[in-house]
Amino acid sequence: MIPLSALMMLGKIGGLTANAALAGTSSVAAGDSVLAAGKKVIKVSLAAGKTASKIALTFIQGGVSAVTNKNPKHVEKLSKNIGIVDNELSIPMSFIENQFRKIDHEIKGDLSIIKGQNELLFLSNSIKYFVESHIGRTGLDRGISYALQYDMKAATNHIKENTSLRFPGYLLHQCTCLAETLKELNLFYDAVLNNGHVKDWTVLSAKQELERAFGLDGKEKIIQGYIPFAYRLPAKREIREETKSKRSTWNIKKLFDSGLEDINDAAHDTLFILENELIANENLEYEISQRLEREPEKMLLVESP
Repeated sequence: MIPLSALMMLGKIGGLTANAALAGTSSVAAGDSVLAAGKKVIKVSLAAGKTASKIALTFIQGGVSAVTNKNPKHVEKLSKNIGIVDNELSIPMSFIENQFRKIDHEIKGDLSIIKGQNELLFLSNSIKYFVESHIGRTGLDRGISYALQYDMKAATNHIKENTSLRFPGYLLHQCTCLAETLKELNLFYDAVLNNGHVKDWTVLSAKQELERAFGLDGKEKIIQGYIPFAYRLPAKREIREETKSKRSTWNIKKLFDSGLEDINDAAHDTLFILENELIANENLEYEISQRLEREPEKMLLVESP
C-alpha cells in the first residue's frame, strides 16, 4: 500500500503543495485552483504539442461561467458521480481509496514456499512506479502504461512456466485496486463520449450487451462499446457455459496457455482485467481526441452532478 503521507511527501519534493500533488497540477488551468466544493467542471481538450496523452483534462475554477471568452453551446453533465472525478481525476488518490476494498476471491490451498518470484516482485514495483508517476497528472502517461504492460507480460510468462508458484496476495491486491481505479477513469472517458451518461453496469447488463447481435441471421456485432472488464469477463463465462452444447468457441483471450483449473483463477482474472482496462483507456482516449477534432472549439465541458 502506498501511504497518503508518502504521496504528500513526493508532491512536496517536486515543489507541489499537498493538494496539487494529489489532485494533479496538470488538471489546473494557469492561474486557477481546483474547486474546493460544489460541482466540478472539467474542460476536455486536445493536448498541446508532444505529450504523453492525446487529451488534456483541466478543472475550471468557478464553474461554466468562469470560462472566459467562451460561450459554450453545450455542457455535458455526468448522470452520476464517479469516484475518480470526486478525487480530481487523481489516479494516486483513487488508488488509495480502492486499497481499502476487500478482496472477495477465494484463495486456493496452494500456499507453497515462494521461490524464484522475481518477475512478480518486478510487477509489484512497476505498479508502485505507475501510481507514483501519476502524481501531478490527469489521464494516463502512455509510456508508463506500456512499461506496466511489459512487466505484466513478463509476470504472466513467468507464471506460465512455473505453474506451482503462488501468486502473492499483496500483488493480487495491488492489481485489483489499480484495475478498479482504471475502470473509474474509463467510465468517465466513456461518459465524455456519451454526452455525460455514466452507464450502470452489472454482469447481467454486460451479458445482454455482449449477446446483442444484428444482421440477417442476427449473429453479427461489428461495433463494440466499452464494457468494464470486471463485468465483461464473468458475462463471457456465463455465455460460454450456456453455449457449450453448441460447441461454440470461447473468444476471450487467455493470458496463460494452461487451463484455468491449473492456475490461480483470481490471479488470471485480475491480470486479464488490468491489462484490458489499460488497453481500453488508450482506445477511449483516441475516440475522445477524434471527437474533439470535430468540435468547433476543439474542447468540451463536463460538469459533475
